Amino acid sequence: MWFLLFTSGLSVLMYGLYRINKLFLVDKSLLFTDDIPVQRDQDEYNLICYRVVFEDSKKKEEVFTEITNEELEQIDECDKIRFVIIEYMYNGRLCKQLIYDKKVEFPVYQFTIQNTEWEYYPEYIWFGEKNISDYVRPYLGPAYNFYMDTSQAHFLKDILYDHPDINTFDFENDKIYIITNDTPISGVKLLIREPKKQLIFKRHAAVDPRDLEKLGLKLNEYQEIIRVDNNKKII
Repeated sequence: MWFLLFTSGLSVLMYGLYRINKLFLVDKSLLFTDDIPVQRDQDEYNLICYRVVFEDSKKKEEVFTEITNEELEQIDECDKIRFVIIEYMYNGRLCKQLIYDKKVEFPVYQFTIQNTEWEYYPEYIWFGEKNISDYVRPYLGPAYNFYMDTSQAHFLKDILYDHPDINTFDFENDKIYIITNDTPISGVKLLIREPKKQLIFKRHAAVDPRDLEKLGLKLNEYQEIIRVDNNKKII
């Protein structure tokens, strides 16, 4: 009888240890290696709010958790809207989008953002002598490209409209300096932009096409980057 109780207790103990192991240990066969980029099946968007900014600077902005295009048009009839800011979380990262035409759509993209072979994004952004990185970075959007693949434009003066030093910025004479992350061959890049123009950043420009051969790569007939040795598409 004691032997039966002992074996039963041992079985319960072993099963308990098995369940704990399943909960806290990860099957290493499911882990991605450095050679395989992590790609989600579906991006995660979480709306924070819509901020409606008016042309009359004396009128305080209004914040909504939900709003329709029809409601925006009604608001605009009473008080002219300058633009709308959509604030949301994208895969755990804060993003913002400027809307000028009063037609809001969320999520911004109806498809999954594809990984690229090399990460390429603005690491620091300066306007004149002021570091404005924290204010501008969220407006880069999910693809780090200032939404250049949508119909919405992004201008620095509007991005910085609620910056505490907005009245000290010289939008006529100062330049925007974008310092990128470290890129293959070229290293860190310095990009200079005009504050009056729409902000554009191409996330696929980490490597100049003229330098591809230095990495054993080339462009095929469809302008896709492939490896020279096996013609395998990598972007």
